[in-house]
Amino acid sequence: MNSDSSPIFFLFRVINFIIIASAATYIFHKYLRKPITEEIKNAIDRIQSLIALKKQKDVDLELEKTCFAEQILKEKDLTKKINFWIQENKKEEANKKETISITKARIQEKIKKQLAEKANIDLRKQILPDVLKSAKKELTLDFADQQNGQLFLDKIIDSMKNGEA
Repeated sequence: MNSDSSPIFFLFRVINFIIIASAATYIFHKYLRKPITEEIKNAIDRIQSLIALKKQKDVDLELEKTCFAEQILKEKDLTKKINFWIQENKKEEANKKETISITKARIQEKIKKQLAEKANIDLRKQILPDVLKSAKKELTLDFADQQNGQLFLDKIIDSMKNGEA
């Protein structure tokens, strides 16, 4: 009989296996289980932390996209307002220029009228004394005779009565 095939040898082999497996299990539980479970927990925590960071990053990215889109809309609105204000300012400037030119023309016209009036007044001041002297001489000569004076006054009174002024 061969020693490898005997039942006792097989029994001892099973017992040795159980002893070695028990010793390995004991050593595993005593020395290795705690560090391995802690390492697994740390790995799980890191993974969960990375997942949370990715979710937060995605939320931040969406928020940033939304803010960017809002900024673009605000920029477009501001550009429209600025262009509108520029157009309104141009219209207002054109109206002011037109008003200024109209006012300038009116002032120039008024100055022309005033200058003409002043020239007329100056002319009257220069000519009037001569005209009065001349008229006084002529009237004195024309009405030297009392009859001519009376005829002239009668004509004036008749025209006033008839309304022929």
